[in-house]
Amino acid sequence: MNSSSGEDSPIHPIQKDEALMALHEEQSLGVVHPDHLYTLRTFTQRLGVRPSTLRAARRAGLRVYYVHKQAYVYGRDWIEYVLNSAPREELTSATTVD
Repeated sequence: MNSSSGEDSPIHPIQKDEALMALHEEQSLGVVHPDHLYTLRTFTQRLGVRPSTLRAARRAGLRVYYVHKQAYVYGRDWIEYVLNSAPREELTSATTVD
């Protein structure tokens, strides 16, 4: 509250943008978009996994792209990796609607 007028002080536009970005990031935790390219750091944060988990996925065939010494994961490659890694019966039961 503003002490002189008794009104709430307005939110600075930058603070509002930062709050919206934080909310968006929280809501998208675990979501990988097939048409997005992610740095390895962003990708591990988004999935909420340890770097060792991503290293294991890379060793098991997850495709990683390198540009100027920076590594990237394409969302579509991650989705394909997950679908190809899961046993077929798990995929079938996960897509079955009761």
